[in-house]
Amino acid sequence: MISEEYLRLVSGPSLPVSVASRFEAWKDNTADDMAQQVIDLSGSFGSKRARVVIPDKIGEGGTFMNGMFACCALAGLRSGVWPHQGLTNVQVLGFDDCSRVTSLFGGRQLNDMAAAGVWIITEDNAGLIYTRHQLTTDMTDLNSREDSMVSNIDALSYYYLRFFRGARYIGRHNITPGLIAQLRTDFASAASAVINATVSLTIGPQMLSATLTRLERHPTLLDRMIAQVNVDLPEPFNNFDITLYVLAQ
Repeated sequence: MISEEYLRLVSGPSLPVSVASRFEAWKDNTADDMAQQVIDLSGSFGSKRARVVIPDKIGEGGTFMNGMFACCALAGLRSGVWPHQGLTNVQVLGFDDCSRVTSLFGGRQLNDMAAAGVWIITEDNAGLIYTRHQLTTDMTDLNSREDSMVSNIDALSYYYLRFFRGARYIGRHNITPGLIAQLRTDFASAASAVINATVSLTIGPQMLSATLTRLERHPTLLDRMIAQVNVDLPEPFNNFDITLYVLAQ
């Protein structure tokens, strides 16, 4: 097999083919083949806005359904928790069979797919269905590959938008030193509200700190203000290294 469209025959037909006939060629994919197809699909997106989720089919009560229902379950999970709360190792309700993952792939293939930004739903020995790692298809860094980091940044962006839209500054005021001073006060107030919000002791606030590093009029679009805020976001707790030291007797 040369490609999806071309085959090379070991030997030709014994007689010339005068009438075109339709043929089908079937190839059994190995686990490595299937894993590579998923990896290629994830790489074709390479975006923090896109998620590639396996399995392609997931079961419940002996019936298998399209994997899009698993994607819907993940979307429901995200909408039901804090924006900065991780979904790694979280149980996915509504399903009881992930054999399309556990039976088809081994640890190496799963690791390879995860390294390429594939969000894997799998099953433990007790039959619990859970997410292996909350990944986007953009593996550039922690901020882009972790679903909770992406959703948190989006949520904070909307928060600031609502905050200043509610203040109704646009169109009703002029760019003056007094306005700029008021905006500085507002930025500090907006950040303080998020940083001091009570969410959970172990999840913490959406933002650990925020520093307004730029607030000035645009150099050419004179009716526009520019603000830049450097924020320190909480990262997901993905790894835990424990070392035991045995004291000499």
